[in-house]
Amino acid sequence: MFGSSYNDAISLVWYYVDKDYKKPNPDLLNTLWNKPDVWLKAIKIAKENGLLYYFAKKVTNDVKFLRELFTKIVEQEERKLIKLKETLEFINLLFEQEGLDVMFIKLYRSIPYTPKDVDILIKKEQSHKVFMALKRRNIKLKKFNGVETHFEEKGLFKVDLYQSFHYLSLDFLDDEFLWKNPRAVSICGTKCLIPSCEADFLSLILHALLGHRYLSLLDFIYAKSLLNSELAIDEALRQAKEYGWSSAFLTMVSTIRNIHQELYLSLSHWPKPINFPYLFSPAFILKAFQGFSNMPLGTKTKIKFVTSTLIDRAFYNYQMIKRVSNVEIQNGIRDLLMKMAHKVRGWSGDRKLD
Repeated sequence: MFGSSYNDAISLVWYYVDKDYKKPNPDLLNTLWNKPDVWLKAIKIAKENGLLYYFAKKVTNDVKFLRELFTKIVEQEERKLIKLKETLEFINLLFEQEGLDVMFIKLYRSIPYTPKDVDILIKKEQSHKVFMALKRRNIKLKKFNGVETHFEEKGLFKVDLYQSFHYLSLDFLDDEFLWKNPRAVSICGTKCLIPSCEADFLSLILHALLGHRYLSLLDFIYAKSLLNSELAIDEALRQAKEYGWSSAFLTMVSTIRNIHQELYLSLSHWPKPINFPYLFSPAFILKAFQGFSNMPLGTKTKIKFVTSTLIDRAFYNYQMIKRVSNVEIQNGIRDLLMKMAHKVRGWSGDRKLD
């Protein structure tokens, strides 16, 4: 779709960020090490997929003619990681002082990266206490088109608050399930509580299908690792069945495994790179939820959903234009698209808090 230089660039990203891809392609660098345009495209792809820091960190000592650029990128990203650590410590301390429960969601991906914001899960019965605790600290909650509730503190990442995963005016996961068997992991050297492997996987694929409408390379690598090791898939499937979206669950598991098959297990030839973020069309998503048993999706809901997805597609195309050309597009276009998408999602019944 984007030509050989794009295919080379995404292959470079794969080579450095995923050891499973590197093993069958040991000679990749021999043909690409002296192509600056390919390396610069790879930087854009890594950034779009949340892998800029991890990619740059691994590349720095390999590419002498771009070492200064990659060193600068690593330094910039490490400053963000310091900010992330301070955000995590702030949240942990706040909830510990108030005796309240919190989990970090959609954040841990097993490899270091800098997120755009930090998402936390709070309990519905504790939400008022959380709001009051923030108010006592002069921290104001902000709402965006009825979909997003967040707060911002100077010097920290924006923090989005969730009580559940609620799309199309429907719940998709049980509260008790979300809080069952949480894991303690280290993020930026800070101990953080995150959901179980099963809840993490389900929230990842739900947000990919109904939130972003795409799967980033970072999320794919993490989802693949869960499927191949720690995930109790039967338990995850039972939860999806309980809420009537087992068809969508199985579709996503199949999609992730098919991508894995095409990328890693094709031994007869060097596989063609797959574009990431991996975009889901409205037709793909609606088909995945065709057997949604909790409630049939009405015509109005479908129209709103498709409209929202088309706006997401426009934003994706905007990103692709920036990726393959040197043309800079005004940032106002991005802000407009995001505002439109949030507004339509609000009409569709998406929200993070009750």
